[in-house]
Amino acid sequence: MKKIILIAFFILLFSSVVSANEQILSSDMEITYEEALNSRNGIMPLSDNTAETESYYDQLTAYEKEYYDGLEAYAESMMNGTNNYKFTISMTIDKGLSSAADVYAGVWEYLGADISVFAFRPVYALMYLDKPQYFWFDINNSSAGYGFEGYYPSTGLVKNFYINLKPKASTGSYLPDCYTSEAQVKADYIGILNKADEIISNVPEGSTDWGKLNCYMNWFKENCHYNTDLTTASKHAYLPTSALLYGTDDVNAPVCEGYSEALKILCNLSGIKAMCTETFYEENGTTTGHKWNLININNKFYHCDPTWFDSYTSINSYRYFLTGSNNMANYDKTQNHTITYQMDFYAPEISATDYLNDMGIDGYNVLNIDGNTVINKTDNVTLLKIISNISNGTGKDVNGDGKINIADVVKMQQLMFK
Repeated sequence: MKKIILIAFFILLFSSVVSANEQILSSDMEITYEEALNSRNGIMPLSDNTAETESYYDQLTAYEKEYYDGLEAYAESMMNGTNNYKFTISMTIDKGLSSAADVYAGVWEYLGADISVFAFRPVYALMYLDKPQYFWFDINNSSAGYGFEGYYPSTGLVKNFYINLKPKASTGSYLPDCYTSEAQVKADYIGILNKADEIISNVPEGSTDWGKLNCYMNWFKENCHYNTDLTTASKHAYLPTSALLYGTDDVNAPVCEGYSEALKILCNLSGIKAMCTETFYEENGTTTGHKWNLININNKFYHCDPTWFDSYTSINSYRYFLTGSNNMANYDKTQNHTITYQMDFYAPEISATDYLNDMGIDGYNVLNIDGNTVINKTDNVTLLKIISNISNGTGKDVNGDGKINIADVVKMQQLMFK
């Protein structure tokens, strides 16, 4: 998985040119993703706060939101892997600062964040969590230059503090290493949007969010397989392109990031409130991780894991479809779904009960009328035929009222269609 970004505090060293009345900070300081990561040991604990929405944008400060908005507007210009994005803030800080270090400290207070946090948090929120369709930016290949274009001790004025997002010097490009040209990036960008439109267009008309998600999850099951050989996997495995374009290719097939980010794109395009989320944990002495989705329906969040859904060939796939925290803890004994957020983002409160329970349905097994591995309209039709004595079979008490009748058909219909 992509490495977690953690809050870092740095001792900043830089040169300056001093005159009698003016100090110009002439050096362009630079921080890389790895430096931010390695500057702190351990995993950042969860905040006591809870997220109110599915958007990481909503958790950013006002200046971070400006940075995010500008970067999004510029994102397509970065497809060549080399175009820099410069974000500038003009500010006035307290008078009487006697050193450049004091000036930087003042800027941190002004921004409401350490510079290392400010340099990467909006980038990660935009390109990896909120809108992963901007897959051509590899944060591991990026660096952030920052500095001032002018500092005047006599007035306390700092002109144009800037963050300059650019490729790391050692790579020369922030494209993932599975791309070597802008033409390849554009082709796959068009490709994933076209594929997403195709998938969405095949969702039955009038489907609820549950019905839409059910179609998406089963599309992944039919068109992807998990990439088990990470020694030969390409960078595509970690991008949404893997699930949407290269799902069954041995080298380019998805790992959890590919599944999660592809589902997030489908949700964004079809009006479903969804977020990508990650966990990091120790396994055999090595830090590893997992990425999946949280879905917000009726102002409640539920786990939705397309990777684990795809790992089952039985109806038990639905264990990981709009699951509450209680059942997720029962199904996931290794606690891969314990949520830890990068860069001081925080988690929403997860519903204790499954979405089906909240809908008055006693679990996914009662919806599997025809006994196959998929829950869909066919189960609804089959139940109607059984209770109407049109066909033989065993009906199920969908709504839990102790009876098997037309009310169960209606309840299933309400689940799947508006």
